[in-house]
Amino acid sequence: MPLELTDIYGMRRYEDGARLLTHVDREKTHACSLIVNIAQGEIREPWTIEVYDHADRLHEVGVWCIIFCFLVCRTR
Repeated sequence: MPLELTDIYGMRRYEDGARLLTHVDREKTHACSLIVNIAQGEIREPWTIEVYDHADRLHEVGVWCIIFCFLVCRTR
């Protein structure tokens, strides 16, 4: 099945201590998600993202990414 572009959300700026909480995208239109980290400057600790693995176990992944980091996630 070919992918179809359904939504694009604008840029967001997250400050120190910000969190993107666990959420479920719309299954019918969001087969995968892409996070593009443009720049982080000087970071003191990694930013985290919560992801589920194929066995439905939750993991908190620390991301050390200063500039141009791409994360692709499949929708649950």
